[in-house]
Amino acid sequence: MHHAICQRYFNFAVIALFSALLSAESAASDPADIIQYRKSVMQSRREHIAAATLIIKHKVEFRNQLADHALALEVTNKDTASLFPLGTEAGETGALNSVWSNNAEFQKRSRDTEQKAAKFAKTVSSGDTQNYGAHLAELLDSCKFCHKDFRKKETK
Repeated sequence: MHHAICQRYFNFAVIALFSALLSAESAASDPADIIQYRKSVMQSRREHIAAATLIIKHKVEFRNQLADHALALEVTNKDTASLFPLGTEAGETGALNSVWSNNAEFQKRSRDTEQKAAKFAKTVSSGDTQNYGAHLAELLDSCKFCHKDFRKKETK
């Protein structure tokens, strides 16, 4: 009997915790915060690409950290389209309206970039040094192809 009561309270606690987490997750975020988060993720990608490039071009001696940068690129490129929910097209964003008006193509290019990032990470983790540069270049090309139609031109 005591076990049944404990189990019931445990189940209730788990359900309550799960419900609280879902509520927190589904709470509407401020569009400005989402845009800031999106910018932070994109900036981290640029920094990991820059670091990986320096390592691959033998400009720095941190070969043992290349896999970390490749993994970070793989992880931060997952589900890019989710970083662009409706309601975040206005404000201080570098995204063009085409992200939302041509969303099917945006999602297709985002998935391509995700696949290229995963391919680069797999290449690095396998130790296939001959293809590090080529697969990083494929990832960069995929980024540029997406930015071409979905990102405002940077002004310097």
